[in-house]
Amino acid sequence: MILSDSIEKRLKKALQLQYPVTYYLSENSKLSKLGDAVLNYIASVSETIRKGTPTGTRVDNKTLTRSVRESGLRKILASRRDKHKLGDAAEALIAYTWIQEVVTLDEYIETMLRSESLQEGMTQILRLAIKKMDVIQHGN
Repeated sequence: MILSDSIEKRLKKALQLQYPVTYYLSENSKLSKLGDAVLNYIASVSETIRKGTPTGTRVDNKTLTRSVRESGLRKILASRRDKHKLGDAAEALIAYTWIQEVVTLDEYIETMLRSESLQEGMTQILRLAIKKMDVIQHGN
């Protein structure tokens, strides 16, 4: 392993993400486990900058589920999903777009900082991920 490679490149090699994003949004994807940590990191850094004191922010499932619906991600997913599975899909999308270098962590954090609340920020970063993935998939 070449240590000069970026974290994203090293993760890409380790996870061998070879399928389209829709696969990783499915119910059997385990990418949401990493996405949960990445999403909480984004929220924690954003809140730390906003408050000026170290903050460990955990995004709860209620906030995440509402953001899935408000962002339009819900329309992309299979119809029968409980709240937990909706959150998993959002977490997987955030991890996938970061690892594939479609959206940087800095872009996610800046998007969160432009939002007035954690809820709005989550919705906005999901919209950003959806928009960037759509461009990649359809060349628009």
